[in-house]
Amino acid sequence: MRVRGKRKRASARGVLAGRLAACVASAMLVSAGAYAFTAASTVAATTAGNGSNPISGYSVENVSYTLSGAINPAKPEIIAVSFTLVDPNGGTPPAGNVSAVITDSTASAVFDSCLESGTMWTCSSSSGNMIWVSAADTLYVTAAQ
Repeated sequence: MRVRGKRKRASARGVLAGRLAACVASAMLVSAGAYAFTAASTVAATTAGNGSNPISGYSVENVSYTLSGAINPAKPEIIAVSFTLVDPNGGTPPAGNVSAVITDSTASAVFDSCLESGTMWTCSSSSGNMIWVSAADTLYVTAAQ
């Protein structure tokens, strides 16, 4: 009778091993199915590109300065600068961002509050810095569309 008991235990172990194998196989099938769903994601089509175009500068013409003669008539300062921007290709397209800098050998004044009236731009300093007329030597204008 002991032989029969051992055989029952052996067959119970076989059933348990079969159930465990079925569980492992089921888990593998479920994980493979989940991976298949994530691999099926789609991304909308997009575009990208690269190109170049030459940059042509504006010509700065009809430059005039506004002086602060009332503050110190003996030594006036430049408080604003006006000029016309001309496209070298013949037109005067609008510029959207304009500023001017006037320098001397030791300092510079930034005129970054620029207003357009037709093709004429007038720039003044938003910080109030100015430069002596007698020391000014260079005008830089930056303009971009």
